[in-house]
Amino acid sequence: MLNLILLIIATEATTNIITKSTIFEPLRKWIFEKREKKLFGFVNNLLDCPYCTSFWVAMLLFCLHGLIPFFSIILMVLAIHRLSNIVHHIIDRLDPNHIDLEKVFEKEE
Repeated sequence: MLNLILLIIATEATTNIITKSTIFEPLRKWIFEKREKKLFGFVNNLLDCPYCTSFWVAMLLFCLHGLIPFFSIILMVLAIHRLSNIVHHIIDRLDPNHIDLEKVFEKEE
């Protein structure tokens, strides 16, 4: 049961990193620019739809989990990463001393 929970959380974390993070933005932009080619069009559609991407991410993580004995360590790291983001988000909303840096920098410009 723990492995299933880890797979679910790791799938969500990986999907979010691939489809929304700034670290993958150059790759998404490059694929978007080549979307007229059949394979790139398919991949672009996947990256544009986190729900669609999560299916393939789940399949990949599940297969890797079954093939690589120590892969549960990677799943655990992804799960910790995602859950810590959730806790961080909650604390930021509850903390009266929270500073939104985007708003601070917008005022300076």
